[in-house]
Amino acid sequence: MTLAEFLVLAKQNTYAKSGEGGEEKLPDGGRRFVFEQGEFKYQDTCYGYCPFSGQEIVWQNGVPVWSMVYWGMVLCYRRRTADEMSAIYNFLQKALSQVNVEAPFRGPEEYTEGDRRYEHYDGGDVYKFNGEECIYINGACVYSLYYHGGLVQEKGLS
Repeated sequence: MTLAEFLVLAKQNTYAKSGEGGEEKLPDGGRRFVFEQGEFKYQDTCYGYCPFSGQEIVWQNGVPVWSMVYWGMVLCYRRRTADEMSAIYNFLQKALSQVNVEAPFRGPEEYTEGDRRYEHYDGGDVYKFNGEECIYINGACVYSLYYHGGLVQEKGLS
C-alpha cells in the first residue's frame, strides 16, 4: 500500500466517517482520531470548534513520515445556530469522504449537494503541498480551511 492510498483509507475512516463524537477526547481539550493498517498509523489531533486547528501525522513502521497542519472555521458574518453549524460540518464530512489518491489531503475538487457546494484547491503532491477548501451555500462562502504539509524525516536518516 502506498502512502497516498493509506491516507485515503485513514481519512475515510476517521473524521469523515464519524465526525464529532467519533474521536478520543484529550485531557488538554483536544480531540484525536487514530487509524492503523499494516505498517502505517494515522493520527489527527485538533483543537477548537470555530475556529479550529489541527495536525495530521502518519507513521510508517513507527517512524513519522508525513504531516499536515490545518486551520479553518465557519465564517460567522452573522450568528449561526447550533443546527446551522452542525449542518455545515455534516456536509463537510460528506465532502471529505470523497478524498482521492491523486490529492489525498482533504476532499475532491468539487462536491455538490442541493444548494451546498464544496470546493478544494491544492498545489503540490503528497511530498510537499498546500491548499484551501471552501463550502458555499447558495453561492455564499460559509466555511474556509487552509492547510499545508508533506513528508517529514527523522534526524540522521537519509
